[in-house]
Amino acid sequence: MFGLLTEILVGFGGTMLNLGYLNLRRRVFAVLVFAYLTRIRQI
Repeated sequence: MFGLLTEILVGFGGTMLNLGYLNLRRRVFAVLVFAYLTRIRQI
């Protein structure tokens, strides 16, 4: 779980450098939803 969180944070930083603010928010939202759904399946 910690490794996944670190990977998300690293991807977040890289995306913030490469894309605009709106694209960043949209991508982060999608990643958070995906992580949430994955966590539900694991429980």
